[in-house]
Amino acid sequence: MALRPENIWWTDDGRVVLTDLGLARVEGLSSRTASSLLLEASPYQSPEQVLQTVVDQRSDVYAVGTILWHACAGALPFGDGHALLREHRPLPNLRALRSDIPESWADFIPRCIEENVESRPQSVVDLAFVLRGGSLALDQ
Repeated sequence: MALRPENIWWTDDGRVVLTDLGLARVEGLSSRTASSLLLEASPYQSPEQVLQTVVDQRSDVYAVGTILWHACAGALPFGDGHALLREHRPLPNLRALRSDIPESWADFIPRCIEENVESRPQSVVDLAFVLRGGSLALDQ
């Protein structure tokens, strides 16, 4: 199951925490079919998860990147459908959609949702670094 916005919570002291994805899955399985779970999570699932190929931390980068795009742009990057059914077109520049987004985010977030897993950042550590104001070379 992919990380989704409803798995992210703000605590009273301002921290962001992830809810237990395993418990969310058990709860979800008790009331839904497997196909409905796939369709519900699909905008946030990486292509490799859907294809059931090798999945590693870059799949989490894809999910977080999709959530960040949605938060910044106000819409999912490839529409509400399945990641594999997306239109193969360049994404708009995030700063064209919202000028208050830092340029480093506008350059980095689209890299997180690349279809090709090798083109994505290697871990969410890189993503956290950029979100905290750091800058990574685009070829990393």
